[in-house]
Amino acid sequence: MKATMLAVAFPGLGQVYNRKFWKIPFVYAGFGGLVYSVGFNTSKYNEMMKAYQDFTDLIPETDSYIPLIKGTEPSDYDPVLYPETYNPSNKSWVEENLLKAVDYYKKYRDLSYIGIAAWYLITVLDAMSTPAFQISMSAKTLILK
Repeated sequence: MKATMLAVAFPGLGQVYNRKFWKIPFVYAGFGGLVYSVGFNTSKYNEMMKAYQDFTDLIPETDSYIPLIKGTEPSDYDPVLYPETYNPSNKSWVEENLLKAVDYYKKYRDLSYIGIAAWYLITVLDAMSTPAFQISMSAKTLILK
């Protein structure tokens, strides 16, 4: 019970209390990886959301989406910068793909937050995983203590 309370208070302390020192790097590597995932997906989500907003507004100075769109020139898809040469189907394709990217990074950012909560729960459960009973085997008997 004490190991569980320590693990709830500070991740990894339950493993220290149970003298399972070798598990501590795994506890913090899990949290580190998930925090990195949250940061990466949040930054990409913000970048794609800004690109989508810039693409759909009517202000020519907001063009953060241009470096993100590969394989085609802005004159093919941008009705604000190139109103006479853009193709409406290319514009809708770019808009749709920017929205897909926004949804993609939002989904994985949210899943990363869920992963942090799940990893926290796993570390707490691991701290309380001391054996509930011990098995003693002798030549004649099996005793559960």
